[in-house]
Amino acid sequence: MKKLFLILTLSALAFSSCEDRKKDLSQQYDKLMEENDSIMAMHSEAQAMHDQMMSQNKQMSEQLMAAEMKDSSQLEILAANEVILQKHEAMLNSHEELLTSHQTIKDGFDTKTEAEIEAQIKEMRDNLDKIETENNTIQDEHDKMMRQQEDMMQRRTDTVNDSAKTNT
Repeated sequence: MKKLFLILTLSALAFSSCEDRKKDLSQQYDKLMEENDSIMAMHSEAQAMHDQMMSQNKQMSEQLMAAEMKDSSQLEILAANEVILQKHEAMLNSHEELLTSHQTIKDGFDTKTEAEIEAQIKEMRDNLDKIETENNTIQDEHDKMMRQQEDMMQRRTDTVNDSAKTNT
């Protein structure tokens, strides 16, 4: 009888410990989902900035191509920026997919082993870190492009003003 009682007690402890671990993993997931939501907002801002940069780059290219005097160095800058913007587009699309996929990780928590849940949480953490790093890179590159575009606009304004003074 004592052996049966001991076996039942140990089984109850093991089951309880397992449930506590799953509860802890569920809390880790919930915390990561809060961070996921925050990064999703940051991603939306990055996407809006990206769309604006694409539009500005296209507009600047059209203006330079329409100008009588074409500055090849500015055209080269815009072409390089176009390549960077295409890279950003791919990054932002992959971020969207990753952030959306995180929503489904909790599905089937009850049927997954602790090891499977831990692996998914680790992958989610890695994804969020990657997205954050890449969003910072995108922001830095957008800032650089903005400065380049402002510089190009200023040079174009200066060139037009110099040309007008020369003609009078």
